[in-house]
Amino acid sequence: MKALPTLAPAVCRRWIFTATLALSLSVAWPAWAAAPFTVNDNGTVTDATTNLVWDQCIVGRSTSTCLTDTPLVPRLYGWPGALAAAVAANTANYKGFNDWRVPNVKELESITRFDTWTSGQATIDAEAFPNTPISGDTYHVGGTWTSTPYSPIPSRAWYVVFGYGEVLVYGRTVLGYVRLVRSGQSLAPVDLLDITPPTTTAGTTLSGAPTTSTAGISVTINEAGTGYWLLVSSAAAAPTPAQVVAGVNYGAVSVVASGNLPMSAATPASISLTGLTPGTAYKLYFVAKDTSNNQQSLVGSVAVTTALADTTPPVTTAAPAISGSPTARTAGISVTINEAGTGYWLLVPSAATAPTSEQVVTGVNYAGVTVVRSGNIAMAAATPAIISLSGLTPGTACKLYFVAKDTANNQQASPSSVAVTTAASSTDLTPILMLLLD
Repeated sequence: MKALPTLAPAVCRRWIFTATLALSLSVAWPAWAAAPFTVNDNGTVTDATTNLVWDQCIVGRSTSTCLTDTPLVPRLYGWPGALAAAVAANTANYKGFNDWRVPNVKELESITRFDTWTSGQATIDAEAFPNTPISGDTYHVGGTWTSTPYSPIPSRAWYVVFGYGEVLVYGRTVLGYVRLVRSGQSLAPVDLLDITPPTTTAGTTLSGAPTTSTAGISVTINEAGTGYWLLVSSAAAAPTPAQVVAGVNYGAVSVVASGNLPMSAATPASISLTGLTPGTAYKLYFVAKDTSNNQQSLVGSVAVTTALADTTPPVTTAAPAISGSPTARTAGISVTINEAGTGYWLLVPSAATAPTSEQVVTGVNYAGVTVVRSGNIAMAAATPAIISLSGLTPGTACKLYFVAKDTANNQQASPSSVAVTTAASSTDLTPILMLLLD
């Protein structure tokens, strides 16, 4: 293996890191330290190490010397313009291909070259990529855009500076060059730094219908990480990703609830909201970070509207009625309501003053009236319930009063009723005794 070249201090660190990493991982060295580039007849360059096919010139320059300006095609772009330049190249079937892209930071870094570098030259193979500009145009010497966003600050992206081979981060409005690439293998082994934020693959969506005070949210990301969320009024201004992560009041907006939860790769995670106000419109905002602290630059959201509070009491759809014929001491009463709840009843003498709904629910003596029996029963919606009376006095006329409450504690305003008269029972045993004594 050839000895390390003498390098300027600014680039020595990166050269040693790249060479050491390549040896430790048993992966191919960068192209400048292994097989040479191949310049193709169509103005492209093939890297034998990665199989990436590069445009020989930056966008906006052409010919074999890369010194001729391409008519109507600029040389300098902000980051959004750089991505758009790749789209335009594909639309035009540039050099016979329609799969051009802006290289990611790993790909663009792989063609930096330091073994022949001297100050004032580009850190790139000058035969393969002649006249690569490093001065006069850009904010930073030879700054060339990558497609990789800088996740901690959404307004920035990664930028390879070919003036001295460093990889830096700049605001997306900064002007830089663009060198397109196509085909090739993944360069993940060359640079182990994870700089890609997680992707939300499902959600953010409601998990079932909200109740008056609760709601469930489901969301899935493509890799392990942490999900951050906050809930605000639907009319509130949307938060930034950083504000979602912070989870506290922002601007003039009061946060209703916030939190975070661990998330596994490709596994739905559930956010449970409780203590909400009935009939209220909210919005939940979500942002994820992966285990390398890469944060999503876009905020996901979902509208959450709680159900209106139930203020309607149940309806008695089949009034209390005698079920069968009362015996001397028992009777059965059937009654039906339209929703689940609880039925309350009391039995009083038929001549007694009628009770109020509250007195039926209380089930005790009221206003001089002695209650014969009282109780309550669980009731299902639209299903007859049976009230069983026992221990009654034979031949007695009574009245049963009934009131229902639903599960939201809405109570019927007026009791319904049914007359209950037990069968007579003969207690004169004289005729029987006379027969026995005869």
